[in-house]
Amino acid sequence: MKAISLLLAIVTYSCFISTSFASQTCISSQIHLDKMLKEDGNLQLKLMDALDSRPSTSYWYKKKNKDFIIFFKDWQCYVPHPDTLSKYNIIMADFVETKEGYYFMSIPFVRSWFISFLNERKAFLNSPESAANIQEFIDDTKTKINEFIVPKSGFMNFNSFFQRKLKKNARVVSMANNEKCLNSPVDGTFNKEDSILPNFLNTQVKLKTDTLSTKEVFNNSPYASKFVGGNVLNITLNYYNAHWLYSPVNGKIVDQNILAGLYNLESSNQDLPQHKRGYLIVNTEKFGYVGIVAVGLQTVSEVNFLSSINDDVKKGDVLGHFGYGGSTVIVFFESNLQMDFKIDLNKSGTSLEIGQILSCISK
Repeated sequence: MKAISLLLAIVTYSCFISTSFASQTCISSQIHLDKMLKEDGNLQLKLMDALDSRPSTSYWYKKKNKDFIIFFKDWQCYVPHPDTLSKYNIIMADFVETKEGYYFMSIPFVRSWFISFLNERKAFLNSPESAANIQEFIDDTKTKINEFIVPKSGFMNFNSFFQRKLKKNARVVSMANNEKCLNSPVDGTFNKEDSILPNFLNTQVKLKTDTLSTKEVFNNSPYASKFVGGNVLNITLNYYNAHWLYSPVNGKIVDQNILAGLYNLESSNQDLPQHKRGYLIVNTEKFGYVGIVAVGLQTVSEVNFLSSINDDVKKGDVLGHFGYGGSTVIVFFESNLQMDFKIDLNKSGTSLEIGQILSCISK
């Protein structure tokens, strides 16, 4: 009996420590933000100005500084659920996609705090507590869990589910040896609104809520000018998609880079794009140079490449993956190509699969 009592005491104490740690973690950002605002009256006024600028249609309408603090407390340990997965991202975007909100979040002290918040959020998504609703995702027929590798012990946290890998042969690379056809690099949905079709001299490209010149997208890479005036295909990924990036072409990687967004870099630069992105440029025999850009939401701090410059790649080779959040992949083409698209360019929302033919060169 004494042994059993001692065991129960140890288990109870361990649960108490675990719960206390989780509770403390979930209020740490609230405490830090509250302290930061109380110690800086000018910061308080700037936040009030940002909140007061929101119209009656906004979540932030008539919200006060204390509501801003509580929002981040709730978000920090939010357990992802299919019905509300984008809730906090949408509300955050509603705040930051205004001049006042953007510049408040650009203040070095605020940005530094938000980076810490994102790191704590990431830590929560790697914790067992974040796995509470994973079964809801698995049961969703859109997830097609039978196509993915499920660990014997199950998904131990939400990020392990989000970065789940496809089973071998779950996707077929169509016309793998045909150099004149290009395949989809991801599972996702064709986004007509943010694609640029057909060819015209585009100088501005929309990457989620960032608008950049073509050269800026590729960080002024010497190859960036190749894509000015070319077609741009935008593919959006959802939670039920595999968040892995595959090569759509055969060729050699001539340039590759990962670029920090506003919230992923300690910097005094207040004009950084909001979203972290990575790009690859592949030199091919028939398509010339093809640019592949992976873009994450504000709260996605992970865009990881497994490839390197000078790598020879084939269609279907794994190039990298995303961390948690909504994601977009954008494919850039040279301007002198006569392309025969195999998807309906007049219809947004077309579902695409890795390896599916997107376009062939007409001649």
